[in-house]
Amino acid sequence: MFKEMRRKEKLMTDQRVKEILKEGEYGVLSVLNDLGYPYGVPVNYVYKDEKLFIHCAKAGAKLEAILKEPKVSFNIVMTHGVIAERFTSYYESVTVFGKAELMEGESAIAPLKAFIDKYSPEYKEGGYKYAEGSFAKTMIIEIVLESVTGKSSNMKA
Repeated sequence: MFKEMRRKEKLMTDQRVKEILKEGEYGVLSVLNDLGYPYGVPVNYVYKDEKLFIHCAKAGAKLEAILKEPKVSFNIVMTHGVIAERFTSYYESVTVFGKAELMEGESAIAPLKAFIDKYSPEYKEGGYKYAEGSFAKTMIIEIVLESVTGKSSNMKA
């Protein structure tokens, strides 16, 4: 169903892909908007139980798009830079294709706590209380992974 990477020498190991999924700071969620155009938006995310989770308000362009078409892509760039003297760049990136499902209500509490664990581990107690108090006004986008590919190139020694 999904095309294999053409440049096999750039294919990242499964272990490094999982590290990037766990450690990446943000990614770009891409959906198809109501005009038929791709719409990419940078978001924080959590990778847990082989799924990606994104938190957002209960209304907005990305939710409208997901309700019409749940197929999404998600890209994470972990390292990047230009190697000017070689007229190239180095990078590590992960591309995910999957289906988005919306979660709300009490089912959103566990993913919200996972955001606290990742982004504010030194403030867990207050963060967990915040998550428990804000789940009612928060939507969670759960992405069920269908294809995950990692790519790296010209990495510095």
